[in-house]
Amino acid sequence: MEDIKSISLAGALSAIAKGEVHPAFGEPFLTAFKAAVPTMEAKAITAAAYTCSLFLSTVLAEFPSSSLHTFANYTKEHCSRFSFDCKMYPVLLEQISGSSIERVALFDSHGATIFKKCSNEDIKDAFDFYTNR
Repeated sequence: MEDIKSISLAGALSAIAKGEVHPAFGEPFLTAFKAAVPTMEAKAITAAAYTCSLFLSTVLAEFPSSSLHTFANYTKEHCSRFSFDCKMYPVLLEQISGSSIERVALFDSHGATIFKKCSNEDIKDAFDFYTNR
């Protein structure tokens, strides 16, 4: 794998996925984070959204956890932290429509994009992973 320390956030995600990244990857987290905290730096929001989506990819689609952790460590070193806690979950969940979790872009075990239905519990688990790392 390419050394992800020398590339952009999108490039790091592409290296982790070993290919093209679908434009919907990161949703519904991108929309929720931007709406809830519009003043937060875009790169920090994008890093948080991608991390949440990678977590769901690992849990729901057998994406390698080592790749999730590689990306999470990359963002710790190269991005500002989008910080929130469980008290903010209801606000974030209000920004996520039921239809947006019907077809969430995730990576499968090979890094290919697939679409899966997620539950509100899945979304909260992704928030938990991000906030507890």
